[in-house]
Amino acid sequence: MAIRDICYNCGCKTHNFYYSENGFNLYQCSFCNLIFIKNPPPEDTIMSSHQQGLHKGLDKDLVVQASFQNGKENYLGEILKKMFKEEEIMGKKWLDIGSGCGEFISALKFFSKETVEVLGSEPNTEKRTIANKKNLRTIFLDLENCTEKFHFISFLNVYSHIYDPVKFIAKCKKLLLPDGEIFIETSDTVNLSAKDHYKPFYLPDHLSFASEKILKDIFFKNGFKFISIERTPLVKGGL
Repeated sequence: MAIRDICYNCGCKTHNFYYSENGFNLYQCSFCNLIFIKNPPPEDTIMSSHQQGLHKGLDKDLVVQASFQNGKENYLGEILKKMFKEEEIMGKKWLDIGSGCGEFISALKFFSKETVEVLGSEPNTEKRTIANKKNLRTIFLDLENCTEKFHFISFLNVYSHIYDPVKFIAKCKKLLLPDGEIFIETSDTVNLSAKDHYKPFYLPDHLSFASEKILKDIFFKNGFKFISIERTPLVKGGL
């Protein structure tokens, strides 16, 4: 395991112990409040775990279940209605990173009346198989070497799984067409104490927890501006 001594957002070297789970330690940055695993698995191990749907822990292994969730598809469809006008995305090219079993792809196709050309990128082989059986085009895209460009890129509930979100967002920017947009969904929990934070943290599947301000800092550094923000409550026991 590596030791992460510097906050990937602000570069601060001072952080305080936050919580331990499954043999991994969460710390909180003293400056921007980012919560992150200080002793994450190596980056290649993380990718292999995502592909297999199996994350090794000290106390137990985390097995990621692969199944298409109709409730998730419906929920994401409602979010699309709030965030976009149908004419904004008609005929556009869309990449959904971490697309899982294809719930968002399905919601997007329905919302756009099949006018969006959407591609899913998913590392988990079982999830890709489920999506493709539903005719939801899904591959595992090499972002580093991809030459295709998109009008929209989304990664929904993916942020906390990413080893280095700053580098990841920079890679995404290179795949956007001029005036392209990124659509992201993630938690905003750094203001919560460890006692009040929702649990389990699912370490080491989750690697960090951010906030609206942290996201803004990272995107601003990469030359983005925010168009809109929609806050939704956490639904415990479900989505």
